[in-house]
Amino acid sequence: MKHYPATFLKYISILQRNTSRYFDMVLEPFGIGSGQQFFLRQIYENEGISMYDLAKIGCFDKGTVTKAVQKLEELGYVKILADEKDRRIKRLHITSAAQQVLEKVYQKRDLWKNSLTENIPPEKEKELEQLLEKMAQISCQELSAVAKQREEIHDKRRNTQP
Repeated sequence: MKHYPATFLKYISILQRNTSRYFDMVLEPFGIGSGQQFFLRQIYENEGISMYDLAKIGCFDKGTVTKAVQKLEELGYVKILADEKDRRIKRLHITSAAQQVLEKVYQKRDLWKNSLTENIPPEKEKELEQLLEKMAQISCQELSAVAKQREEIHDKRRNTQP
């Protein structure tokens, strides 16, 4: 079998794993880790966001969002309130208990980012961020298309079974 050189995906994977481990370690005293910190920040930055919109921002499925938000609610960091106009929509709000955690999240995020980009010129850092953002958008679109195709296959199988 022919061996192929590593692609940029290998390095993205390493960065993601190390970043998750970093947040898991530094946020452990607050009962949250890498997964919850993303949701906590997004709720803070988009006060009153719906669970549906939170899922769209990060290209997450509903189950992942529900689980993360429930943990944040159990910890007392998030309140879930029904929308005034449409009770089916759940709006998410940060509690006062989350303020200290958010300060630490932003502090640790900035320390991590600065350590990773310490030797990268600012213009290259901005270019890298733009390229990764574009790739993330494309990955969400592609994954959505694959999920749709998969669902269509499952629907056909269900409809043709006796």
